[in-house]
Amino acid sequence: MRIGYFPYNPGGNPYQMLFSSALEAAGLDVKRIPPRKFFPLQYALSQSTDLLQLDWPHDWYRGRNHVTQLLKKYMYLRGIEALRHAPCVWTAHNLQAHDTTDAAYEQAMMQALVSVCDGIIVMSSLAEDQLRDLYRVNPETRVAVIPHGHYIDAYPNTVTRQQARESLGLEYASRVVLSLGRLMPYKGLGELIESFCATAGSGDVLLLAGNSTDDAYLESLRRLAKAKCPATAEIQFHPGFVADNRLQHYFNAADVVALPFNAVLNSGSLLLAMS
Repeated sequence: MRIGYFPYNPGGNPYQMLFSSALEAAGLDVKRIPPRKFFPLQYALSQSTDLLQLDWPHDWYRGRNHVTQLLKKYMYLRGIEALRHAPCVWTAHNLQAHDTTDAAYEQAMMQALVSVCDGIIVMSSLAEDQLRDLYRVNPETRVAVIPHGHYIDAYPNTVTRQQARESLGLEYASRVVLSLGRLMPYKGLGELIESFCATAGSGDVLLLAGNSTDDAYLESLRRLAKAKCPATAEIQFHPGFVADNRLQHYFNAADVVALPFNAVLNSGSLLLAMS
C-alpha cells in the first residue's frame, strides 16, 4: 500500500519525519507530499496513492482577510467533495485551531472533513470522547487511539546541566522554570508570568523561549514581567526560533518545564520535555 502523507512539512518539528518513518518500518510505501497553496486536497489526490494521511488541515480554509478566506473555503470544499471518493485518514492533533476567532466557522469546516474520513487517529481516549462530542462521526469511520510518540534521540542531548546554564548565562544554583514554544496567547503565558512573580524566590529565573509572530503580544508580556516580577527574581525572554542543537541547552538548564495552556488536546511540547 502506498500512503500519501499530506501536507508533509516537518520544518523544525520531527513529528512527521518520525511518523512517516514508522509507517515505512511497518512495510508501507510512503510518498511525502509537500504543502500546496492552490487546491491542496486535489493536488494530494493527484499523487497516485492508495490512501491519504492528513495532518493539520486548518490552513486549508482560513485566510488573512475575507477575500482570501472565501477563496480558500471554495478550494477546500471542492477538495472535500473529491475526498469522498478516496480513502483518507486524519490525525486529530487539534479538534479546532488554537487561534481561531470564529468557532462556528471552524467547526463547520472541520465537520466537513470529519464527514469524509475513513479513519481518524486520536492520541487518547479522552480525545476520542471530545471528538465525538464536538463532531458527528460516521458509524463506519474507524477511530483509533494511537498515543503521541516520544522524541528520545530525535535531538542532540550531550551538554551537561552546568554547560547548559553557562551557555544561557544562568547561575548553577538558580531555580529555573522554562516555557519553550511559540509565544502565543493560547499558551497562557500571561498567567504563567503572574504565577511565577507571585511565588518566585531569590535567584529564581523564568525563561520564555520561542518564536513570536505578534510583536504587540510579546511587548505586553515584557511590560507585565517588568511590572510584576520581584527584584530578587528574573524573567528572561529569548524570542526567535530555537535550533535543534540548542534545545538541549534550554531543557538541560531547567528545573521545571511549565505548560500553562488555556486549552489543549495534545501537547508535543509535553512529550518533548519528557523526552
